[in-house]
Amino acid sequence: LPPPSSSEVRRAVSQACAPTGVAVASGAAAPSAASSLAAAPGAAPEEPAARALAVLRQGCELIEALHYSAADSDAAIAAFETFRRGAQLVIQVASKKDDLVLDRLEPKSSFLEFFVCFCEHGGPLRKYRSRVDGLLTRLLTFDSWRAAATADPSALAAFRHLLDPGSSA
Repeated sequence: LPPPSSSEVRRAVSQACAPTGVAVASGAAAPSAASSLAAAPGAAPEEPAARALAVLRQGCELIEALHYSAADSDAAIAAFETFRRGAQLVIQVASKKDDLVLDRLEPKSSFLEFFVCFCEHGGPLRKYRSRVDGLLTRLLTFDSWRAAATADPSALAAFRHLLDPGSSA
């Protein structure tokens, strides 16, 4: 399948950020990472935890739809921003149980590949480097994310300054 167009991604992001809840594209098979992000049974979409998970799920779906590539800058920015917002919302939710969603999110290596590609792409994506660093700073507090980043030579090279703060960037 070809990646979604920029307008399709923007529409999906708008739906994900709508205050009344998150609309997930219908008719599509649930991608692997997003399938593990279902809200708790009986949770109303307006509840903070359910909303956080829905936004994160949408971000995962957008990144997966791009095949973890930042080649389409506009779509990559929209996907990254949705994922970042979802991760921030999950972290802000008081429940540690919800934080575990980020710890268990897979495939970490593919998401790290997207973040590396996003940072190395240049052009309009260059100005997002600090946002990628901010997101990864949060994700790297989880041992599973730190282990995945350390095991990936590209991620290790791109984010060494976050993994080993004593090293030079």
